[in-house]
Amino acid sequence: MTLCKDYSTKVHGASPAVMVTIVAEHIGRLFISLQHIRQVPRMLTEAAPSMPATLRDCDVPAQLRDRNITSGYRQLHQNWRYYFLSLFQRHNETLNVWTHLVAFLIILVKACDLAENVDLVNDQHAWPLCVLLLSSLTYTAFSVIAHLFGSKSEFSHFVFYYMDYVGVAQYQYGSAVVHFYYAIDAGMHGYLHASYLDYVGRREVYASLHGSGESAFFVQLYAGTVMACVVTGAIVLTKVNHTLVKHKCA
Repeated sequence: MTLCKDYSTKVHGASPAVMVTIVAEHIGRLFISLQHIRQVPRMLTEAAPSMPATLRDCDVPAQLRDRNITSGYRQLHQNWRYYFLSLFQRHNETLNVWTHLVAFLIILVKACDLAENVDLVNDQHAWPLCVLLLSSLTYTAFSVIAHLFGSKSEFSHFVFYYMDYVGVAQYQYGSAVVHFYYAIDAGMHGYLHASYLDYVGRREVYASLHGSGESAFFVQLYAGTVMACVVTGAIVLTKVNHTLVKHKCA
């Protein structure tokens, strides 16, 4: 802002030659600033200590391997600092870490914006939204932790990915709560409250407890998830149809 004020002060009333000089000076400063910005990734890489070379899939335990990924695995049994600094390195989990981290930051910013305009504590109508925001933050945060630190050892992989499954279950339950309270007619809450939320809750607990099961389990889990989506979609459509009919009658 100060730069713009100085620029306008200098240009106003100046001769064409002086104006050209001033414009060229400011363009040069802008170009230098852009060069500095482009150097930030390289500076971060240089500031971080040299990282050990990544491994091939045959060099890590089977539990830590990802299907169709043959290289880029981080070293095992390193200190926690190594795995944290791998956030700025290229490896097999880089995209997984950054996609969840960016999502976490976006949700956090949106939650802060909403908190300034909506009373998430005292307004009961906003509580389901608060549940969704908290479950979304939990899901993305646990996923970042799992993908960033899950390669330390087989035990760490089990613990952190179990947290990841819990986060996913929390997010699914939060989404179900929001659909229930915002999409279903208030008159139907008394009929569906216990059965709907009990079913969703049991399914998410079952999913979090068996997240690392065999393929047969995932078929069952997928079928249950599809059924839950079908039920939720049917309820939402019922609400929409009820609203349209009510509007036409009015």
